[in-house]
Amino acid sequence: MEQLTKMAFPEGYVCQHRENIMQLANMIGRKKPGVKPGEKGGYSWDDPEYVILEAGVDDDMCQAGLAARLLRKEDRRGSRRHRRQT
Repeated sequence: MEQLTKMAFPEGYVCQHRENIMQLANMIGRKKPGVKPGEKGGYSWDDPEYVILEAGVDDDMCQAGLAARLLRKEDRRGSRRHRRQT
């Protein structure tokens, strides 16, 4: 059997090409922010990391995930400031 390098799609599957889900996949995978799909350093539309998220994550869930990263960055900055002051 050939070695698979990309996702094997079920019959009838059509990629929705949702940019926000791609941003979330790149964030979770710690890829470079702002990378376009298929470019070096990011996932492409047929990578399993994207396809799995596309199937199970709606837009509200995606926005919450993307916002959590911003909150986490703010928390880290705030905790550093707090340590310096004390």
